[in-house]
Amino acid sequence: MRYFNTLTKATIDTDFKISGGDWVLENESKDAVVDIQANDADSQKVEQEQVTEEPNVDGTYDKVTKAQIMQELDAFGVEYDKRANKQALYDLMMEQGKE
Repeated sequence: MRYFNTLTKATIDTDFKISGGDWVLENESKDAVVDIQANDADSQKVEQEQVTEEPNVDGTYDKVTKAQIMQELDAFGVEYDKRANKQALYDLMMEQGKE
């Protein structure tokens, strides 16, 4: 029997039955691959929509990394969301510098 892994695209020949994970019989794999590719395309589209970050139009914080901004905020003793984007953190840092 020949098995096909729908995730890694690997194949294996074995006399034993393989079950679970992403393994399917090779003759069944064509249907499974079509379904998986459709699901992958949908999930990639969603990921692309979520990952878009606004560009730095004025160039004010290009030379500073997000880690450096977070380090400065820590030095100021400011609480912030570590998942916030670079622009939001930069704005927060600049507010602290004005005070």
